[in-house]
Amino acid sequence: MMGEATSPTSRTSDAPELRILIIGGGVAGLSAALAIKRVANATGLNLRPIIFEADPKPKAYKQNMAQHWILWKWAYDLLLEMGLGNRLSRIATPVRETRTVDADTGELLVSYPPIEDIAAAAAAAAAGGNNAQDPESGDGKGPSAATASPMIGLRKADLVRMLLLALSGIRDDLLDGTQFLPQSADTTATGFEADLASDNAWFETEGYAELVPDLHLGYELNSCMISGSTGKITAKFQNGEVEYGDMMIGADGTHSKVRDLIGSRRFPIQHAGAAVLHGITRLQDASNPPPVTSSVDGTPITGVRPEDLLRLCPDGHAVSFQGRGISFGVNNIGNGMLGWNLVIAQPTPHFHTTSFVDEQAQKHAPVSEEVDLESPQPDSGASSIKGKEPASSYFQLEHVASDGHAEGKVGSPGPSRSGSPAPSNGSLDTIVDPVSTLMSNTSLNDIDSAPSSPGASRSGTRRNRIETAFERQLRMQRESIIAAKTAPESLETTETTHLSGPQARDLALALAARNGTLPPTVLGLIAHSDPDQVHAMDILDMADQFPETYTSPKFHPGRVILIGDAAHPVATNATGSLGGSLAISDAALLAKLIGKHLASHHSRSIIVPDHTSVNIAAGGTTTTSNATARSLPDLEERLRNLSQGFDAARVPVCNRIMTDARAEGGWGRVENNWVRSLWRLSWRYNPRAWVRATYAQMLERGGVEKGLISLNKTATVLQQ
Repeated sequence: MMGEATSPTSRTSDAPELRILIIGGGVAGLSAALAIKRVANATGLNLRPIIFEADPKPKAYKQNMAQHWILWKWAYDLLLEMGLGNRLSRIATPVRETRTVDADTGELLVSYPPIEDIAAAAAAAAAGGNNAQDPESGDGKGPSAATASPMIGLRKADLVRMLLLALSGIRDDLLDGTQFLPQSADTTATGFEADLASDNAWFETEGYAELVPDLHLGYELNSCMISGSTGKITAKFQNGEVEYGDMMIGADGTHSKVRDLIGSRRFPIQHAGAAVLHGITRLQDASNPPPVTSSVDGTPITGVRPEDLLRLCPDGHAVSFQGRGISFGVNNIGNGMLGWNLVIAQPTPHFHTTSFVDEQAQKHAPVSEEVDLESPQPDSGASSIKGKEPASSYFQLEHVASDGHAEGKVGSPGPSRSGSPAPSNGSLDTIVDPVSTLMSNTSLNDIDSAPSSPGASRSGTRRNRIETAFERQLRMQRESIIAAKTAPESLETTETTHLSGPQARDLALALAARNGTLPPTVLGLIAHSDPDQVHAMDILDMADQFPETYTSPKFHPGRVILIGDAAHPVATNATGSLGGSLAISDAALLAKLIGKHLASHHSRSIIVPDHTSVNIAAGGTTTTSNATARSLPDLEERLRNLSQGFDAARVPVCNRIMTDARAEGGWGRVENNWVRSLWRLSWRYNPRAWVRATYAQMLERGGVEKGLISLNKTATVLQQ
C-alpha cells in the first residue's frame, strides 16, 4: 500500500555507514550512484556510493563517448523519477516511429509502433483529437501515458554529463523536473548551463573530477577479496590503492573485471560475428561540400543537403536498411543531429579494422626500386613503372563480372586473426588444403566461363554482379593460406581492435560504398560526420554462454552484484542496442531493492519455522498473537534476499534480450537470397496481432517492478 509523501529522511547519527564500491563510472555506475543517493535520502540509510573509474583524469570521459542511444520509455521514466526531466527534455528528442526496410527491395519489414496504430494516430490528430480528457493524462499539463513517446534519442556524452552534474549537486535547478517536455537545447550558454557537451574536453574544462564527491579516476580493479567471516570486501587496484566496502557493484562494462573475478572467468566475452561503426552528423554541416569526395576505393561521394538527410530520417524517426551482410541505421536524435550505425558481418574479431589499417599501411609503404615482372603491363604499351603496384583494396573485390573475371585485385588479408581456432598444429609446409588444391591452377581472373549466347565474346559488355558468399569464402581461404605460407617468419601481425576519427570514417565509407543497395544519401551522411564522433569496434556479447546469476550465489550472495554490460552485454544492431536502457533500469532496480531490504523502517512479513507470521519493524520485532519472537535478520540475510530478488527480476529478462539481439543481428547479416526471402515472408505474413503484441512487450520488457521506493528527492516511501 502506498504511504504518504514524506520529506527527505535524515540519516540517524548512530547508523553505521554502508560503503558501496561501484567499479566503473559509465552510465550504469553513475546511475547506480545517483539512485542509491536518492534511496538514502528517502529511507535514512547511511549509504555511501563510491565510484572507481579505470581511466585516469587526462583520458576520463573522452573515449567511447561518441555513441548515440535510443532509450525506451521504461528506462527514461526512471531518469524522470530521479528528477532529471528539465535537462533530459533538452538533450533528448522523442522517437515515435522506427522502421526497418529491405535494402534490396525497399519493402517495409518492421514498423514500431505497428503501421496500423500509426495510421490511426495520424487520423485522430487530423480530426483534432487531444489528450486533455484522457484519464491517464493526469492534470492535462503533460503527455499522457498513452501518448508519451515510446523512445527517446540522445548522445551518450550528454547523458553522462547530466548524471555527473546531478551527482555534483551544484546546479539542481538546471536538472529538476519529473516530466519529459521536449524543447531545443540552449546553444548560447556555456559551462554547466550549456545543455549539450560542446566538445570532447567537457569533463576536464567543467571540472567534474573535483566537483563530484567520491569519484576516483585512474582506479582500475586488480583483485577483490570477500572476508569469509564478516563479508567485508577488500578491493585492490592497479595503482596500488586498497579500498574496503560492504558491497561492490560491478558496472565496468563489457570487459568486466568484476565478472571475471566472481565467475572465475567462466563467462568470457564473445564475438557476435560483426563489427559496428557509428557516428553523428550535424545537419548544418551538410550545407557545406563534403570533406571527402571519394572513398578509399575511388567511389565518388556526392554532396547532400540538410533536407536530403531529413528525407532519409525525419524528425521523430529511426530508420534502418537491411542489406546482404550489412545493415545501416539512422536515428534522428534532435538538436540538428543524426546518429548512424553501420553493422557489417565479419568472419573473425577485428577483421575489418585490422585489414583496413594494414591496407592503408601498404599503400603508404616505401616503393621498391625493383620491377615487378609478375604485374601485368598496360595494353597501351607504355613503359613499365618501377616499383610494385600498390595492393588493391579488399573493398574492391566485392564485384565480379558475370563471365567470372574479377573487377579488381585482392590484397592479402594476412594471417588469421586472433580469437579464431588455429587452422592446424602442423607446419604450414605440410598442409594439404582442399580449397587451395582446387584453386591452385584457377583464379577468378583465369576462369573461362562459357558465353551466355553463341555470339557473345569476352570483349563484349559485361554485367557486374555481387560476389557470392561462397565465392568470397573460397577466395579468402585460399589467400589467407597463401599469405601464411609466404609471409616471413619474423613478420608479426598487429591487430587493430578499434578505430576512431578520420580512419573510422574512411572505413565506414569504404564499407558502405561497396554495397550498392544502400540509399545513395548514406555516403553523404557518413562523409559529413564529425570525425571526433566516429568509432569502429567489434560487436560483443555473451549470447552463447551467459551467467545464471549476477552475484556470487554460494559465497556471501549480494555482496557483489553485476549490472549493465558487465552482467549482460547486448549486441548492437542498426538502430542501436538495449544496453543503455538496461543499464539504467538495472541501476534503479538495485537501488530500490537496497532500500527495500536494508531500510530499518521498511516493514515486511516473514514466515518462521512454526509457520507463524512475524512482523519485522524498526527497533526490534513485533510478534502477532500466535507467533514467537525472533530477532531482526542480519545484514547477510538481507543481502541474500536482495540478490535473490535482483536475479529473479533481471536474469531471465536480460539473458533473453541478449539472445534475441544476437538472433536479430544474425538475420540482418544473412547473404543467401533464399534465406532472406523466407525472412521477408515471415514478416509479411505475420498476424498483425503478433506484431502489436511484440511492440507492447518492448514497451515494458526491461522495466522495473512497481511498488518500490521512489527515487525522487521528495520520496514516497512504499510499504508492503
